[in-house]
Order: sequence, then C-alpha cells, then structure tokens
Amino acid sequence: MNDRLIILDGAVNFRDLGGYVAANGRSVCWQKIYRSDRLDNLTMQDMEILAQKHIVTDCDLRTSYEQSYWRDRLWDGVAHYDCHIYNEEDITYENQITTETVNNLINSLPVPQGIVGRRYQKILLDKTGQMALKRVFQEILSLDENDALVFHCTAGKDRTGLVAAVILLGLGVKEEDIIADYLLSNELYLFSIKHTLPTDDDLQNIIERMNLNGVDALSIQTIIQTINQGFGGFDNYFLKVLNFSKADLSEFRNKLTV
Repeated sequence: MNDRLIILDGAVNFRDLGGYVAANGRSVCWQKIYRSDRLDNLTMQDMEILAQKHIVTDCDLRTSYEQSYWRDRLWDGVAHYDCHIYNEEDITYENQITTETVNNLINSLPVPQGIVGRRYQKILLDKTGQMALKRVFQEILSLDENDALVFHCTAGKDRTGLVAAVILLGLGVKEEDIIADYLLSNELYLFSIKHTLPTDDDLQNIIERMNLNGVDALSIQTIIQTINQGFGGFDNYFLKVLNFSKADLSEFRNKLTV
C-alpha cells in the first residue's frame, strides 16, 4: 500500500492503481496506470519523478475551461490528451439517453443515489462521457510494454474516481476494493499535504474507518450497478457502447494485469 501514494510537491492525490486482486487470480500491474488530481503545479523535481516512471500519456478529464486556465505542466516524453468527460453545453447533469444507448441496455437502469450518483450515471450514458472513456481505453491499449499512463481531473476524486472505477471493474476487481480506492481520496490528502507516507497502522486505521455504505460509497456503486444491471456487465459496455473488439478487451486485460 505504501507504493500506492506518489509523493509530489505539486499534486496531492497522485496514486498508482496497481496491486488490486483482479479476475482469474491475477492482479493489477503496478507502475502502469495512475490516477491524479490537477497537474498544473508540478515542480521540476515532480516532473523528473514522472518522467522516470515512464508515464508517457496524460489523459486530462477536465473541461476545456480548466485545461485552458490551469494548463498541465508536461514532463519529458509525455503527450497530453483532451478527454473532457462532461458535456460542456449541458450543466444540468440530468440523464439524456440517446437512442443508441437505449438499444444497448439489457435491463432498466438503477435509480442513482443523490446528485453525484446521477452525474456519474449520466457520464456513462452521455455521448461525451462515452467518447472520453473510449479515448482513455484507446490510450491504454496503445501503451508500449514499459510505458505508463495517468488520467486526472482537478481534485482527483469524482471524474477521476469514475474512470478508475470503470477500469477496475473491467479488470475484475471486487466491488468493495473499487469503492475503497474511490474513498482513499478523502483519506490520503492529509498525508500528501504533509509529504509523509502512511504507516501500516495508519493504513489499517483508514480501512477500518471506511464506510462502504456511506453517501460517497453509494455514489460510486451507481457506476457499478449501471454497467452491471443496465448493460449486462463491463464486457457489453466495452464492446457495444464503446465499440471495441473482443481482441481489444483481451489486450486491455493482458496489459494491465499479471
């Protein structure tokens, strides 16, 4: 777990998604895919660290406005991609389901909990959100063996948390671990701000304090339930909604698990 939090001066929620138990006795690769908050305050030392980790792809989930006014600081060898996940012309975040999305539904959609849950569900259903998710998966599939990718928003919690949840769900990570990864954003900020790593006792206390039935957990469960119930599972969503092939699905899992 101490390998998960990457201590940087200019970002406080930069984390490795590796180490989680995946399907078929495999585990998510370390040092392959990262999630983060804003990257516009990175120091030269931060950028050296990220270059050394061979992070060559930066998938920016923020709005065009955020990207314009708080530009990512880019390190050697990295390419920046606009993957804005919100429909910027629609600030209501109400569900707007296209005919194409309806045709891909296996069952009726679950009713999301609260405004955050509704927002998450909308991203999964909205064409803009689907295009952003597809771009992230395309960049994952294009990674060379020794290269890595980071995706991020501003706080590294909501938009980033959704993308992380979809990726982990696709790799067969257990629901409780997906929720726990999402909730870590709330817990690890203080350690990052203090530039200290949590000890094993700290981590145990964090795990014991996690409320997997709380409001935040219910919001992230909306993602899992919408994909599993509404679309009949990740595979259907990946193949029929994001329009990838079965070969892409196998490659995605082979690239990110060992």
